[in-house]
Amino acid sequence: MIVYKILDWLVSEPDRNEVYKLVHMFIYNYKKYSSPLQLLQVLINYWSEPAHGNVSKAEQEMICSKKRTSVTFFLSGWFEVQYSDFKDTTLELLESFVREIPSEYSKPLVAKIQNVIKSKPAPSIYLFEASKEGKAKFEPGTFGFLDLKAIQVADQWTILDIKNFLQIDRDEYLRIQSDSNWDRMLKRAAVFSRWVASEIVQNVKTSKRVETIKRFVLIAMHFLENNNMNGLMCVWGGLNTISVLRLKKTKKRLPSQILDLWAVLEEKLSEKNNFGRLRKVTKKKMLSGEPVVPWFELVNKARNSSAEYDDYISTSTDPKIINFSKVYILGEQILNFEKYKKNLEKVDLFYESNNKTDQNIRTYLEHLPTYPDDVLWKMSSICEPD
Repeated sequence: MIVYKILDWLVSEPDRNEVYKLVHMFIYNYKKYSSPLQLLQVLINYWSEPAHGNVSKAEQEMICSKKRTSVTFFLSGWFEVQYSDFKDTTLELLESFVREIPSEYSKPLVAKIQNVIKSKPAPSIYLFEASKEGKAKFEPGTFGFLDLKAIQVADQWTILDIKNFLQIDRDEYLRIQSDSNWDRMLKRAAVFSRWVASEIVQNVKTSKRVETIKRFVLIAMHFLENNNMNGLMCVWGGLNTISVLRLKKTKKRLPSQILDLWAVLEEKLSEKNNFGRLRKVTKKKMLSGEPVVPWFELVNKARNSSAEYDDYISTSTDPKIINFSKVYILGEQILNFEKYKKNLEKVDLFYESNNKTDQNIRTYLEHLPTYPDDVLWKMSSICEPD
């Protein structure tokens, strides 16, 4: 049963806060296959289970203590999210359970329950509500991903990509440095891809996951229209993380139009010949003078394959002999890089909007909420258990 997995994670997880949201997600969705009374009975049974295996008495006591703490932690999260579940027989069983357990466990739990009752005079389920109806104000903290249109995300992220790209100077191409504009461009892309996966797997409801994936596919298509290959590959990378790819049932629920667009993206972004098609299209646009943000991961790989600048000045056998073929390769890479920048300088002012809504969206995109890979996997497992 899924609840046992969550409890086991709580026992083994050094930072329980990482698992706390999983508790909330489970509570929001568990009534599809269980009842509050059945779930409470499972928790009580888990509390009473002895430690398995050939362990010493001290180890057994330690394991049991962790399990009991996990149960009270789970109950706290449950009561916080959906305390309206506790009524009639379920409430009586909870009260009986709390009276029987040692005070070291009951006191924190009772204190938590009392705080929740004081702060929520009416039953509520608030953590995973759908976006509020009506026009979003787009003030910081008042909107989430699904409140935004695909074109808004694509346009404002493209502005940020262009700005970051234009801030990179030639010296950064020649000298690898940490905490540089070059480094920030790479890190921003990694965060964006993780954000894509985070937004998808944090939704317990299949319909919300479907809507989120639809939105990201549309964002990818807008990136394609904007000639932002970097943003395009950020989305594609997020959609192809293991935590998202395993959601087979969710993907089957996608509308045929979205699946058609997915197939288009698969063809255009094929890994064949080291993303040969993408590289060819990007370079063609650049040489024609068309503004395009290249996939920065490929730019970075090209630079890294060139090694340090000093390696191009001399050969390994004689430091006085210049390796002109290497110098030519490096020179061509730098010229292409400068050409990308020159083309993008034409559109920076065109893209940017200084109205308050767009500024707030850019602020949101500069501080994207993400989860680490292990938490993404756990969330994905709850969305679609194996």
